[in-house]
Amino acid sequence: MKKNLNKQLTKFLVFGFIAATICACNKDEMNSGIEASRNVSNSIGVTNGMLKFKDKQHLNRVLDSLGKLSITDIDNFTKQFEYTSYALDTLNDDQIEVTPDPVLARLVNRNASFQIGDTIVTLTPYSDILISAKDIENYTNYIGGTANKESFKEIPVKGFSLNKFVKPTEAVGTQLMSQSFQRSLQKSQTTIVESIKKMQSLNTTAVAQMPYSWYGEDNIESPEEYHGRPEKVILTVYSHSRSFGKAYGVKAVGRAYRKGGVFGSKKWRNDEIHTLTFTLRKVRNSVGVEVNPNSTATLNNQEEMNLIRSDGAVDYVTGGDIGFQDLDFSVSFRKNGNSSSPTRIVNYFINSGNRTFNKNW
Repeated sequence: MKKNLNKQLTKFLVFGFIAATICACNKDEMNSGIEASRNVSNSIGVTNGMLKFKDKQHLNRVLDSLGKLSITDIDNFTKQFEYTSYALDTLNDDQIEVTPDPVLARLVNRNASFQIGDTIVTLTPYSDILISAKDIENYTNYIGGTANKESFKEIPVKGFSLNKFVKPTEAVGTQLMSQSFQRSLQKSQTTIVESIKKMQSLNTTAVAQMPYSWYGEDNIESPEEYHGRPEKVILTVYSHSRSFGKAYGVKAVGRAYRKGGVFGSKKWRNDEIHTLTFTLRKVRNSVGVEVNPNSTATLNNQEEMNLIRSDGAVDYVTGGDIGFQDLDFSVSFRKNGNSSSPTRIVNYFINSGNRTFNKNW
């Protein structure tokens, strides 16, 4: 399958869209992505344990190049730099993810930070924290939980999901955060009650839609079990706008409650999905760029699968919000190779900004 690339030029916006199923890319496309990644790697710096990009345009080029690679190739690419990415830090295994974008999660360090020009950007699930790189002490204090609130700027994320932070059995506004998210709050010196109120207020605008477009995040989990061990597959559909750009896509992640890490502790960790077939029938963004690939790809024995991803390309620079206007795909998968493991099926639709899905469990 060849990737489909459609570009629309308007007076105010140049938007590049890429709809890709990584495993189904032909060999020439994959090689070109690897070569492009090598070219951009020469201009990426490392400072204070994080990657440094010259500006937003530079970051966009890196994201665009890496977005054409498999997750395994992206991880191999980042190994050449002396930092630990958020996605690969085992201490973050049971944490609430700061971004559903698998490429972005590999460019920020274990503290969810990178540097763009003279600004250090630290991701939280619902906002970006901006700190001047000239004041590295302020950044250190922020990470350590002792920062003065006047020492950083906070920009809300458009499209974050409030529900992902709470226990599903408790009502919004009165619930307690998960223990892992409570620990992450220490960095911003924010109490749980303040965070609930803050997320509710930000959520009012964060999920606001352009006409006929959808912003947000869906996490569809399948309950699995292997020889008594709890497992799951998480299918995530997301459309976010952050302070430095936009990203939207679809990914699948396998998880298992198992031992691992340096100390062999048991917790939820990434775990291979035995097989997954992804069929993409239609996708259209909110400014009218349409792709009808009618493509199918099958991926085997991978922990994380980047099924669709677009970073907005030049839109990172020119501004404007990009979301899903239309989306039509199906996923079928088996979490493990056990003959008794059931095949799960999800059909997902967004039609003129209205989304729905159905599943077989």
